[in-house]
Amino acid sequence: MTEEPRLFGIKHSNRDFSNKESWGKNQFNSSFPVALACYMSDKGF
Repeated sequence: MTEEPRLFGIKHSNRDFSNKESWGKNQFNSSFPVALACYMSDKGF
């Protein structure tokens, strides 16, 4: 079973992370802080 490309903790997004353009600078810079916060929360930081 293959998972769709996504950032940690982001299950619902208006971005399609399987699309190459979704990983551009502006799109990634606005999504990464949310993913980092989800990861840190999951790890207990």
